[in-house]
Amino acid sequence: MMGQIVLSEVMFDLPGTDSPNEFVEIFNLSDQTVDLAGWQIRDKTSTDELTDAGSGMVLNGKSYAIILEGDYESNNGLYDNLIPDSVIVLKVDDKSIGNQLSTSDSLFIINSSGTALDSVAWTDIFASGFSLERLFLERESTVSNWATSFDSLGTPGLPNSVTPTAVDLGIADESITHTPLYPETGEIVSISVTVFGNGAETAEGILKAVLNGMELASLNTPSLAYRDTTIVSLEIGSFPSGIHQIQLTITAEGDDNTFNDTALYEIRSPFSVGVLMFNEILYSPDEGFPEFVEIVNVSSETVDVSQWAISDADKSNKSALSPIELWPEEYFVIAADSTITVSTSGKFVVPETRFPSLNNSGDILYLFDMTGKIIDSLSFTFDWGGFDGRSLEKLNPSFPSQLKERWGTCVAPEKMTPGGINSIYLESLPTSSNLSLSPNPFSPDSDGSDDLLYISYNLPFSQAAVTVHIFDIVGRTIRILAKNQASGAEGIMTWDGTSDNGEKARIGIYIVKFAVVELGSRRQAEWVETVVLAETLR
Repeated sequence: MMGQIVLSEVMFDLPGTDSPNEFVEIFNLSDQTVDLAGWQIRDKTSTDELTDAGSGMVLNGKSYAIILEGDYESNNGLYDNLIPDSVIVLKVDDKSIGNQLSTSDSLFIINSSGTALDSVAWTDIFASGFSLERLFLERESTVSNWATSFDSLGTPGLPNSVTPTAVDLGIADESITHTPLYPETGEIVSISVTVFGNGAETAEGILKAVLNGMELASLNTPSLAYRDTTIVSLEIGSFPSGIHQIQLTITAEGDDNTFNDTALYEIRSPFSVGVLMFNEILYSPDEGFPEFVEIVNVSSETVDVSQWAISDADKSNKSALSPIELWPEEYFVIAADSTITVSTSGKFVVPETRFPSLNNSGDILYLFDMTGKIIDSLSFTFDWGGFDGRSLEKLNPSFPSQLKERWGTCVAPEKMTPGGINSIYLESLPTSSNLSLSPNPFSPDSDGSDDLLYISYNLPFSQAAVTVHIFDIVGRTIRILAKNQASGAEGIMTWDGTSDNGEKARIGIYIVKFAVVELGSRRQAEWVETVVLAETLR
């Protein structure tokens, strides 16, 4: 049978030197007073007599007593402001409690008859500045009934910080799991939560899962006693693509400890392949200009690229993207440094980690969402386009990135179009071709009416070299408007009615010869049309 006096707290290890600040706390479980005169305390190797430190030796019922080292300075000590005035303070008859308490030791409290009424042992406990506290004073002194204090310097003369409240249910944060790991749109998610009892009384509670203030599911837990656990599973529905913070809460009537009642848990739902796509790549820039990659949101929804990444062929070395929201059809430029000028219609970032260095001969690019899923990729070579400091552009952001014929060299004077519409942009792949001259006739007399001839064209090729000659009626070359000029599938040229030497052409009929060569394949096409250069009718 356990005696009335029990060991309730031990401070055995403090920062720096322990002397003279080790202490032992005892508690009188009974309602009767106990005279501690002639009592002893012993560690593994040494026994000490308890002495009066000025507050007497009689311990009242349901009360604490503190045993200090013999050289503790009562009016200038570490615990003077912690120990309540109502608590009796004792000291041992020499400088140290036992043979100086260590991180692996044991203690015995011995009454005046020489009977050891209670004991505690500990091994390899390292919590410098924190005491060892008894959870339940009335229960046996087993290893499971002791724990490291929550409070630095312990709780001398006060209820132990680790003592459980009457009702306390909690959630084990680290135990939460869910399936499937990366739920696709429409897949039902099941979440498993370990709930534990940490109160002196048996209790049951309600577990709830909430997202953005909306309850997803709830379930009653079974009754749990102290240190009982149970695994509870909830079906919490399906989620759209993105990162979702689920709040899990356990409630129980009379539970005053709210610190372990709530847990935040993250679920990531992957995006669909192709929701964002590569659209422009500068892999062989002019000297002093940074490489860049441009992606476009081709979906109808806003996409948050938080924790997305890109990489080159080495997928293990990813460049993380900044947490930016991309609107539908919005451009996002990722560059090696900030010297690039980006169109106001696009967003821009220099990755915190390294930008993937692209090879001039070609490379592989991957775009990953926050689950690691590959959303877009391509393996390009130099013959896809992009030369002489010019970027490699896609004909249309929604075209498949893996097809060589959907890419070409930028034809803009700036050699690139970061954050803006590509210079070789096509609404759709051309299925037919035509050449249009307007107005016809035209009258280049600077009166503000019909002064320019507009040569509009729609080619059967996505990119080509264009040559345009103007001949008179007898076949003499009057003007060369373009010679092997890079062009996309559509465009407009103008003729102001002058010859190559700057003189005004005569009134009459002229021949427009429009020739194109497809870049890459060398396929050719040619149109010949006539136009009338006339005077203004007055």
